[in-house]
Amino acid sequence: MVRSSALFVGDAPGLDFLNSIATPLDTPVDWIDDGEGLLDWLEQARLVPAEALATIRAQALPGELDKVAGQARHLREWFRGFVY
Repeated sequence: MVRSSALFVGDAPGLDFLNSIATPLDTPVDWIDDGEGLLDWLEQARLVPAEALATIRAQALPGELDKVAGQARHLREWFRGFVY
């Protein structure tokens, strides 16, 4: 799957995390829709070094990263409510 580049317009990691789901055109895009998306977003946000992400990819069990991405989405939605 080819992913579009994430949007980083908040000039702050917390705001960028909230913006990891957006509707830049007509269709919502969730950059952390699965485990690979989460790792891609973390790399684009420069929050985790590429070498560390490569290690995580190599050592993760099947489905493990997807579960972590689900937890990240849950946290993001909680954070949205907190900010509102």
